[in-house]
Amino acid sequence: MIYSVGIFIFTGCNRSQVLKPDTYIPTLKHAIESACENGTDFMVLDRPNPIRGDIIQAPHFGKRIRVVYGLTPGEIALYINRYYLDGKLNLTVVPMKGWKKKHVL
Repeated sequence: MIYSVGIFIFTGCNRSQVLKPDTYIPTLKHAIESACENGTDFMVLDRPNPIRGDIIQAPHFGKRIRVVYGLTPGEIALYINRYYLDGKLNLTVVPMKGWKKKHVL
């Protein structure tokens, strides 16, 4: 639970995205849901997807997100807010400059 926090800032970690995809998205989702339940603003400092942003592969992970999802943490947060929380979270995504989905780290 999040108590007495004005804003939750999520920076993400590229290594976690690749090595622990089974925990990365659920952790982000849980943090977003907790912030929404407690009326806490949520900010994502977006990071590049380390695999590339234009590769999407099965199988599905969770309801709709695939294991190789091709999304940045900011895009995942926007997706969760829209499709799981009906846009109820006060979410800010600080975008990256110059990164394109075809770029590889």
